[in-house]
Amino acid sequence: MSGLRQIGLALATAAGLWMAGAAAQAQENVGPTECKDCHGAEYKVWEGTPHAESYKDIHKRDMADKVTEAVGERSMKRSETCGQCHYTQAPKKAGGRVGNNFGPSCESCHGPGSEYINIHNVYGPKGTKKEDETPLHKTQRYKEAAAAGMRWPRWRDDIPDMPASVNYEVAQNCFNCHGMARDSLDGDTAAKMLAAGHPLNPDFELVKYSQGQVRHRFYDSQTENKEMTPAELSRWFVTGQAASLVQAENAMKKTSDAKYVAAQKARASKAVAALKAVGMPEADALIAAPTADNARALVAKIYKGNMDLTGKVGSMLPSKSEYK
Repeated sequence: MSGLRQIGLALATAAGLWMAGAAAQAQENVGPTECKDCHGAEYKVWEGTPHAESYKDIHKRDMADKVTEAVGERSMKRSETCGQCHYTQAPKKAGGRVGNNFGPSCESCHGPGSEYINIHNVYGPKGTKKEDETPLHKTQRYKEAAAAGMRWPRWRDDIPDMPASVNYEVAQNCFNCHGMARDSLDGDTAAKMLAAGHPLNPDFELVKYSQGQVRHRFYDSQTENKEMTPAELSRWFVTGQAASLVQAENAMKKTSDAKYVAAQKARASKAVAALKAVGMPEADALIAAPTADNARALVAKIYKGNMDLTGKVGSMLPSKSEYK
């Protein structure tokens, strides 16, 4: 077994340990309003994004009727297919009826919160403040929240055993929807959606779409929404390209539909060009075999090494004026 393959398997195992028990628990969305009290600044950012705003009118567009009809459903707001990406399927109020009641929100990215909402921000015995949390408790809190289904937004080098590939899981989740590549979306349905006019943007790029309106990096306070440094942007860009390549390659296996396959090929081609520029054995291994394990190995390498890849991919990064 090659060294890179061993690394990939080790990372997958580590990630699995962090997520142990997640599948066994009944995880459900609680809705973004349940996150508001503790994450007010993040909630305010979300309210002004297309993710939140689209809920108000996306179902009124002509294309909505065409697409839902094409997949054999009557209403976008009641559609199981559309609900996977365009909505948060949650009760409007605690204990209420579950439905497509919000646009894409907190749990669309961080995972259904029913099992981790009372874990992820508890810093110790009642009354313990964040700054007083012990390192041991912090590590346990992160692990327990992950096991309960939470997708942490970034890798933390101060959390022992936290897999550095966490950032890949975040990026991969974005491409689930923005690449029409969800495992739960079968190829025939995707083909029908495209034929009815549903867009598939092969130019979706992680930096451009995550560092503009939707950026909510309130890591140290609820007043400073931190921008990424050039080095951070370079790592995030490569992470996005890794996720895009894996998702595109997997998506192409869903169907032989020409339009769908062409869009995924375009995504894959852009990703390969970017990854070639990285010039690392892990990137070459990913290009040769676009698997999630190989992507995790690359992402872990660049984050654990705190690498600045600006000199290699800086020219490919979008300017701030291009951010969405």
